[in-house]
Amino acid sequence: MRISGQLKPNPDIIAYRLGEKLQRATGNVGKAVEREAIRMVAYVKSEKLTDQVVRVRTGRLRRSITYRYKQDGTSFQAWVGTNVSYARALEEGFTGTVNVKGHLVREHQRRMTVAFGKPMAEPRTVTVKEHSVKAHPVKMNIKPRKFLRSSLDENTPKITANLRQAVVEGLRS
Repeated sequence: MRISGQLKPNPDIIAYRLGEKLQRATGNVGKAVEREAIRMVAYVKSEKLTDQVVRVRTGRLRRSITYRYKQDGTSFQAWVGTNVSYARALEEGFTGTVNVKGHLVREHQRRMTVAFGKPMAEPRTVTVKEHSVKAHPVKMNIKPRKFLRSSLDENTPKITANLRQAVVEGLRS
């Protein structure tokens, strides 16, 4: 997901008519783009990744949401995203086969709430003994659970208004 803003002035006319105001407006837009990226990170974490769109199991995906900001003259860009490998499958959906590596499952306890596909009257805690699992393929069909794109769609009007406000404040006397 990318948030960007850019001012493309005619240098001669703008320098003559606006002078310091252009520099102030440019600085304001840059700060606003970065501020919106920070706000978007917070929005995704609180409104999309706290069991609303994607169920939280370990919190790894939520912790990995970050932003990157780049300025090149009068061009400003901010990216909001994650480096977690399964995020793309959640965002876009995935249908296919995944190869599970052989691994050892350590002894642990878990809470049983369903038996033979039916809810249990009284859930209970069971102990799973240590065992090894052989490598095997798993067919997956994950439906898309958009958390980045939907956040951008929901916040686009506010982002646009805030960037416009940054320009207006920079051009005021």
